[in-house]
Amino acid sequence: MKKLAKINPLITVAVTFVIILVTQLIFFTIRGKDQFQLLTDQIEKYQHNEILLENNIRLLNDKANEVRSILSLPEIVLNQSNTDNDSKTNENINDNLPFYNAIDFIQVYSDKTSMENMLHILLTSGRMNENLNSLGFIIKKTGSSSYNFFRSNSLYFNIKAENPESPSISIKSFTGNTKNFLLKEILTDDTEIAEFINSEIPGLVEHYLKYNEFKINFVNLVKNKDFKDFLKIQNLEISEIENNTNKLYYIIHNKDKSFSLNIYLDRNDNTFEIEQNKFSDYNEFYKLLKQSLTEADKRTKEIKVVDITKLKVESVLSEDSFISYLEQNSLNIKLLPREDNDYFYYDIIEDKNNILGSFAVQKIIGDIYLMDPDDIMISSLKYLKTTSDFESEPKAKIEIPDNLPQIIDKYSNTNSSTFVVIGSHENNADTIILVHADGISGKVTLIAVPRDLYYQENKINAYYRTYGGEKFIEVLSDITGLSIEGYIAVDMYAFIDLINILGGIDITLEGDLIDPTYMVRDNGEWSTLYYKKGTHHLNGIESLRIARSRHTSSDFGRTSRQQLVIKGIKDKMSALDITDLGTILELFRTLENYLDTNLSSMEMLSLFIKYKDSDLNRKQGLSTFNVLYNTYTNIYKLEDKSKQYEEGFYRGYWILLPQKNDWNVIKWYIRSLIEEE
Repeated sequence: MKKLAKINPLITVAVTFVIILVTQLIFFTIRGKDQFQLLTDQIEKYQHNEILLENNIRLLNDKANEVRSILSLPEIVLNQSNTDNDSKTNENINDNLPFYNAIDFIQVYSDKTSMENMLHILLTSGRMNENLNSLGFIIKKTGSSSYNFFRSNSLYFNIKAENPESPSISIKSFTGNTKNFLLKEILTDDTEIAEFINSEIPGLVEHYLKYNEFKINFVNLVKNKDFKDFLKIQNLEISEIENNTNKLYYIIHNKDKSFSLNIYLDRNDNTFEIEQNKFSDYNEFYKLLKQSLTEADKRTKEIKVVDITKLKVESVLSEDSFISYLEQNSLNIKLLPREDNDYFYYDIIEDKNNILGSFAVQKIIGDIYLMDPDDIMISSLKYLKTTSDFESEPKAKIEIPDNLPQIIDKYSNTNSSTFVVIGSHENNADTIILVHADGISGKVTLIAVPRDLYYQENKINAYYRTYGGEKFIEVLSDITGLSIEGYIAVDMYAFIDLINILGGIDITLEGDLIDPTYMVRDNGEWSTLYYKKGTHHLNGIESLRIARSRHTSSDFGRTSRQQLVIKGIKDKMSALDITDLGTILELFRTLENYLDTNLSSMEMLSLFIKYKDSDLNRKQGLSTFNVLYNTYTNIYKLEDKSKQYEEGFYRGYWILLPQKNDWNVIKWYIRSLIEEE
């Protein structure tokens, strides 16, 4: 049956108005005035108790640290209320994330080459090389940027190059003492490094004399009749003694070698080692060794899973999201692996046929590694991570005038309305969007405000959780310089239900959205969050994913997508008419359960009718791309910023602040967005 033509908008308004009145009448008839007052009193009591508990924790923390200071113990920080809730719905850690990190890593790997060449020149020519030879050292290369110094077959020093951006070297003696030098300075004058080596030699000689005493006991273990008889009873065998850079060791195993146990003598700290337990006393070591072998589970190991690992790799490399990630970096992958005696290689290709590196599956134990173009191992994938430094103050992306006029009065206009839309979950304000509706031009401007903005010793989302919406808009009004009339907080579950009731929404992405940290499950299959560039019809869960994803996009990208979702909801609601009466009723029932607002139903209806046909003017919200910078609470409060680098310093939690710590900057920026300057 064809849908009826839309009727006069006045009839739509009238019918909707009647529905609202009936709904409100039923709601207030069921809930009496006394019950409402009781509930209000209870909420205020809980909020008061929460504040009191918070203050007591802070006091307890201060007193405890006074005592710890007297006892020369480091300070501790007791847990306080969590102001950085960042939970996600339907999100899991993505096992595929190392593949994305590898693509980032391989592109900067080549920068190490020049630094490694400088170190090679230092050690193979000139006075440095002559000094080492005169002291009886033999130099052996252990990696592309690492060398060992041996004397009398004993390791004395390791030297390696670090930080290609500002090349330096770190030299470490075998007993653990370390010193760092700038590589360019050492190439000019190697006096300091020579002095360090000479000062360490006496201690190293003494260390190796003690080691030789330990070695006698360890070597004679296989000649010990008691131990040989014990191994025979346990049906075990012991290998010939093995030797690596830092340790002597034996392998004790059964006949088919399905069970094995390694025992060590550590040259580095002169200790015996078994199952990560270390002993400086041989008798204690021997006692635990026999006990461990008696209690050991000697069952056959599981079959190695190299083929399963290969399938895992090929599955990740074939994902649409990973292929798109490669394309963004002008790379591709050869899915048909090449191989040698040790590895299967999946090559990473740039510029058609140039091999940038590869993912390599080890043939015996199935571990995955990142290799360079010469098949030299860079890193195991499970230890490969990327990090972000939030401590430095980024340069603003817009020009802020040196002498801003001080904005004192709140911005308001009798023909305009300003309110706040809050996306909440468990009473936390996860998303904050200012909505300014201009009654003359008909424009509706959306401006995102980050929840991590730090104002008067609190992140701003803490004001909503602790004091409620009225106090929240009061604080937000002080920060933004806007006269804010009201707030509408919608729980994210209502957000999901609302979109599903509307039959989904349509949004258009300007580029591919890939979030390697966000796993999603569709049709029983887990995969990386991925949406192609273009228009998508989304249900409630999908819309929430789009709005909350943050890993691969800038903060502006995230807020822009949130505004796209809001626009999608607004467009769908604007299309409703009298033929959609059932949908309208269901929407009101959903919002009744999940909506927190200080606006009446009539006020919300009036705003919606007035601006439902307006275009949403989506603006770049407050972020480090314009007028904010990021830091940590305790670093922000430090008078002497150098103390942040002291051992044990607790940085606090991550926050955002206005550039130059001038709150007037935020007011100026928001006013310029509204007035389109």
